[in-house]
Amino acid sequence: MLRLLITRPAAQAQVQCDALRLRGWQADKLPLIAIAPMPDSSQVQRAWQHLTSYTWVFFVSPNAVEQFFGARPLGHTTVWPQSVRVAAVGPATVGALLQAGIPKGQITAPCHDAESIDSEALWGQLASLSWSGHRVLVVRGNGGRTWLADQLGAQGAHVDFLQAYTRTVPVWGEAERSLLAQALRTPQQHVWLFSSSQAIDHLVAWEQTQAGRAQPSTHVWRAARALATHPRIAGRAQAAGFSRILTSGPQLAAIEACIQSTPW
Repeated sequence: MLRLLITRPAAQAQVQCDALRLRGWQADKLPLIAIAPMPDSSQVQRAWQHLTSYTWVFFVSPNAVEQFFGARPLGHTTVWPQSVRVAAVGPATVGALLQAGIPKGQITAPCHDAESIDSEALWGQLASLSWSGHRVLVVRGNGGRTWLADQLGAQGAHVDFLQAYTRTVPVWGEAERSLLAQALRTPQQHVWLFSSSQAIDHLVAWEQTQAGRAQPSTHVWRAARALATHPRIAGRAQAAGFSRILTSGPQLAAIEACIQSTPW
């Protein structure tokens, strides 16, 4: 049976692993991105103090939600202002928002069965609204795409970015190093699940460092198999050297169907 390697940050990887195992798959987490709070949370706390000055707050990931709410100032009201709408890129982020106490009626996100879950899909839900003069706060980690902010700005919105957490290379223990070594020895028995281009960059850099090479080698990944949840991520995997790449939606059912229908 194929062994699925889940490369999302540890908390999300564990959830996905558990769900896949319940469906009968052999799945193991091998986080390629570590999430850490900001060393100085003053910017996040300041955003909380001025929350009602925004018409919309956009959250790019569940981590953005968790870190933003985790840094809420002591004594701040737990009730989300009715005047502030919330936007989320995907269903996992919606789930985190609901858990944080945001009313479902205040959240806008792509349809659960959308072909893609990305900024373009979210913009499809928002493009018809009037944005002129509105202030929008985008809560994210370090870096990331600005495509959605560009669309909002073109429609007259004023967009502020707030970095609420950092994405870094995780520190692996013996279990993770052993799992990677096994995946490299038997690539035909493993499928890498990538939901981030940055995860691929971290994987390539880690292998390069361990091998003591000055430059990354695309040859290392030539026989490896990967499933990417977006065409951009698939393109990054191809550039890294993966030659057997599938692309599917991020939903578990879509991932499962994609793997089952492919004669590896």
